[in-house]
Amino acid sequence: MIVIVGNVKVVLLLRLRPQAVLCALAIFLGVSACSATTVILIVTRSGVLMGVDGKINTVCTDASAPCIDDSDLIRKAFLVQKRFAVAAIGLQRADILAADGKPLFVYDFQTWLEQIENRLPFDVTVSELSWIVKVEYKKPLVGLERAIRDRIVTREDPNLIPRYIVVGYETGVANAYSIQADLDWEHHVVRTPVVAHLFPARGESVDHGLIILGHQSALNDFCDPATSVNRRISQRFHKLARFCSGYDLSLMEAKNLIVELLNVQAEHDRVGGTPRYRVITIKKPDAGRGGNAQ
Repeated sequence: MIVIVGNVKVVLLLRLRPQAVLCALAIFLGVSACSATTVILIVTRSGVLMGVDGKINTVCTDASAPCIDDSDLIRKAFLVQKRFAVAAIGLQRADILAADGKPLFVYDFQTWLEQIENRLPFDVTVSELSWIVKVEYKKPLVGLERAIRDRIVTREDPNLIPRYIVVGYETGVANAYSIQADLDWEHHVVRTPVVAHLFPARGESVDHGLIILGHQSALNDFCDPATSVNRRISQRFHKLARFCSGYDLSLMEAKNLIVELLNVQAEHDRVGGTPRYRVITIKKPDAGRGGNAQ
């Protein structure tokens, strides 16, 4: 489940008996934003990069037991066909049991995405992949609709369901898409998902761009020299002013900037230990319909 703490989306991974939902919800209403997801996209002349935090999410397994902090690391971004990157913001894993103890809503982002990849044609494009994600979006969420109808999930949180980000090259141009749906709480259904084209924007450069999605409370106005976050990042990434002015970065420089941005957000969220992250690099293809990922 995802709850809203102020303006922050907090991911709550459900492995709960029905009565445990309220337990976990109450616990998460009192925590910081350490479980929120940040996705950063940078487009350069050499390629497109997707960076995602790797913060560990707490799982409350039973209403009678305290929540644990040693749950497995959840990977929030994956390569598809070694040409595309797909990330999830919001719900990434759920395991809700019905009153009789049988599984009611079981969902895992990685498993769902692997099943899609196994059925993809070899020459699929990034725009086609985004529409395939749209078609497959609602299928694993049938159990969520049942949980809402059975009043196991009752909190009217519009961010209870996932948002997917799909990135890759098509005809030599980097493209990024967002796929997301809303919940119709009155009729207990997931509405038809919408595909939004994030990059490139009409009339804008196709070889330079930065998009920050999800949790970004510490990164607002980081290109403004008058802000403390700008000065903080500039101390470690000396080409920030040039990038913010429209200059290109190498792939390694772009990766370093993503890591620095994720670190700043993690420090702001007071994430203990070394912040975890994953950066996927898709090099711009010389020819053809896709790129090569690292």
